[in-house]
Formats: sequence, structure tokens, C-alpha cells
Amino acid sequence: MAEGPGADSAIALLPTAVTAFIGRALRGPVNRPVTVHSFADFHQVFGGLWQPSPMAYAVEQFFECGGQRAVILRVVNGGAPATISLACATRHLRWRH
Repeated sequence: MAEGPGADSAIALLPTAVTAFIGRALRGPVNRPVTVHSFADFHQVFGGLWQPSPMAYAVEQFFECGGQRAVILRVVNGGAPATISLACATRHLRWRH
């Protein structure tokens, strides 16, 4: 009787060609595919990890597991830049991301 894989068996890594990711990101081009070759590239263009974006974590895991090329498509849902306005005496300090 042949034995099946046990709990001690490692999952073999397979080479990947190109993987596409679609989702939200902190910044970057919208509705335009961008090819990245590392998580550092993703971070530079799209802002890196962001808790509301599962895509960012998936891209990080993809490259940590040996992925070499990913196409990223950032989408937004009625998005507007993040802003903050702080009152300071008679003026306001405004910051827009």
C-alpha cells in the first residue's frame, strides 16, 4: 500500500509566468494595467501594504513565494483623494494625499 503525502510533506514551488491582481491600492494609476517585477516595485507605484486592500497582501505573498512578474490593475469605487483639514487659529491647514 502506497503512502500518501503526510503533514511533513512540503508543497513544491512551481515557476509562475504572469499573474494578474485587480483591487484597491493606496495610490497609483487607475484602470490601467502596470507590470511589476518585485514587491518593491509594487510599493513604489501603488504604496505597499494597506489594511483595506487584500490585493496588496496577495501581491506581497506572490513575490515572497517566488513570483517574478505581476500585472496590477488598480480600481476605485467613486474614489476621492484622502484629505485632512486642521484648524489653526484663524486659518486651516489642509493636506491632500
